[in-house]
Amino acid sequence: MFLNLKNQCRIKRKVTPEKEICTIVNESGATLFTLEGSWTDEQVWRTLEIANSSYDRGIQHFNGGQLERALRGQIKILEAELREKEHSEKLLNAVYRISELTNDVSVEINDFYKKLRDIVGELIDVTNFYICKLDSSGRNIDFVFYRDSQYGDERATAHPSRKVSDGFTELVIRSKETMLLSRSDMEKLCTQGVTKRRVGISESWLGVPLFQSENLIGVIVVQSYIKGFMYSEADVQLLTFVSQHVSTAIRRRDFAEQERQQRTALEFAANHDELTGLPNRTAIYSLIEKELDNTESRKRRGFSVMFVDLDGFKQVNDSYGHQVGDCLLQVVAKKLNSIVRENDKIGRIGGDEFIILLNEMSANELAFEIANRVINEFARPLMIKGCEVSIGVSIGIAHSCSGFQSVDEMISAADNAMYKAKALGKNNYQETA
Repeated sequence: MFLNLKNQCRIKRKVTPEKEICTIVNESGATLFTLEGSWTDEQVWRTLEIANSSYDRGIQHFNGGQLERALRGQIKILEAELREKEHSEKLLNAVYRISELTNDVSVEINDFYKKLRDIVGELIDVTNFYICKLDSSGRNIDFVFYRDSQYGDERATAHPSRKVSDGFTELVIRSKETMLLSRSDMEKLCTQGVTKRRVGISESWLGVPLFQSENLIGVIVVQSYIKGFMYSEADVQLLTFVSQHVSTAIRRRDFAEQERQQRTALEFAANHDELTGLPNRTAIYSLIEKELDNTESRKRRGFSVMFVDLDGFKQVNDSYGHQVGDCLLQVVAKKLNSIVRENDKIGRIGGDEFIILLNEMSANELAFEIANRVINEFARPLMIKGCEVSIGVSIGIAHSCSGFQSVDEMISAADNAMYKAKALGKNNYQETA
């Protein structure tokens, strides 16, 4: 005897903001039983089979309440299976998202830590969560991400670094093993002097080491201050998995940062003078070319180019040697930078020759004023490596309003004006005709 066959029933679903209700009704529309939660069709029909089996074993003699109680135990089993399935799905989804996040090197490392915490937080309590790294000396702990409810949101991404001492974090560092500690475990360790006593000891503390190859680089920690709370072995497994991805993310981003620094260094070297650090010929010519190409800019504010040549530099090299000469060029570069305005650019194009790009020149007289300041700055002797040296400067000036069509044409005009200044006795400036 059966309560109802599957082909004699249908499933009705009702979803409200508060809950989801699943009802099995027979052919006449009468309700057989109701289930709350996200039940699949397969689970609903399995529940009907359980009901039929119970009914067939003699429960048909019970009243409705007795039948409901008989079914309740079986339904609880199904609900547990449902929760386990939902957890497994969440876990798989989290694993996939963590893997994707780890492989996306475009995500900045601080954003990576925040997003990682959010994902893990869907599975375990990460209200109090931090990631720390040992510095290169191995004597200091840097907290690269820190979130603790005792300190508030202002400590969400930063925490003071500290020296390696005798905290619970160091316990993981020294042992290179995962530590799952209850409050009593931590109290005992403090009493034994293994770790120092601290304010606000947590109820449960879980720390997992971070490795790169076989080298320990840091620790990932979750802790809870909720009375009676304890992290489980399942949480240990999850955080161990997470730790592997954190280590991978750190390694990849460290490598990416090294590559970025190398590219930056190569780009800088390609565009700057090695001795003075100023833009080289290629870079300063490119800047001038941009200004020449910017027709509207030339009409609105104009610009000037100064060709600066040091007078007496050869004599300094001959008298005191190239070390003094090189140091003198570095001093000249610094002094020129201190004279020009913030938006002006200086380049060394070779030997003792410098180019100054004066931007936003509303009047040519501004160029003359800066030229005079340069001349006056080098009119006094300089102390270079214990040697008193005297140099001067000859300056040629070309203005964009003269209608130059190319960088070479403008530089050549400024160069000719510079030689005119030298012919007129040096230590002066001349402009193009």
